[in-house]
Amino acid sequence: MQNISMPKTIHIDWTRYPNFFKLYEKKKNVPKLIYVIGLSKLVYVGNVGSKGGKSGLARRYDEQYVLRAASIFGTKIPKSQPCFTGEFRNPSKISKRDVLNCEKIIQEEFLLNRPKLTPAFKRMGAIVAIRIENHGNKPGFVDEVIEYA
Repeated sequence: MQNISMPKTIHIDWTRYPNFFKLYEKKKNVPKLIYVIGLSKLVYVGNVGSKGGKSGLARRYDEQYVLRAASIFGTKIPKSQPCFTGEFRNPSKISKRDVLNCEKIIQEEFLLNRPKLTPAFKRMGAIVAIRIENHGNKPGFVDEVIEYA
């Protein structure tokens, strides 16, 4: 009899923000999360935690860079660029590999479900078997359940 193992299930709770500055303000110290910037123009999918850091977005996007971006665009309130965070339930049970794998899957979901929009990221490669259950106010291109076997 063959032993068939079920892929690991990860639950992600999504929250929508009107822009990156609001997301940064609320979640800059969360050590593990997936984030999406934009929905209709350039779209970026990234993560915090896949390299083992504990500093969150505050490390990745140092406050000075956020302020510089505001200066470049001439406003702290970008228009038409909502953002999302996907926080892991039970983050202590989520490995660096899990974080990276979840980012890859969310990127794939974007590329499959929004092929006419422009990604502001490079496809990351192979995906490990996993099941993601998405909850909350998620990006429109993310399915409720995503499973890679």
